[in-house]
Amino acid sequence: MGMTTEETVLPMQEMGMTTEEVRKGGFHLLVVFGGVAVATGEVYMDDDAELEMGVKRGRWSLVRVKGEVDGGVVRVVSNVENGWFALMGG
Repeated sequence: MGMTTEETVLPMQEMGMTTEEVRKGGFHLLVVFGGVAVATGEVYMDDDAELEMGVKRGRWSLVRVKGEVDGGVVRVVSNVENGWFALMGG
């Protein structure tokens, strides 16, 4: 999904002392619309233990996020591809 400086969905995590600590925390989405009514972004997550980013063994999740403004109402929807990591609780 394309991202520009005007419209995007940006995942934001709280800081932590270790990767594991950060991974166990949640994240927030900052949806920036700029001058348009649609913003998109992606969040890729894996266990951070494999060099191939978990793809070979299926230990990953990709969340595609889309934000829309319609008549002053903001709607954010997500689509999860391969929910392994998301379901395992990170």
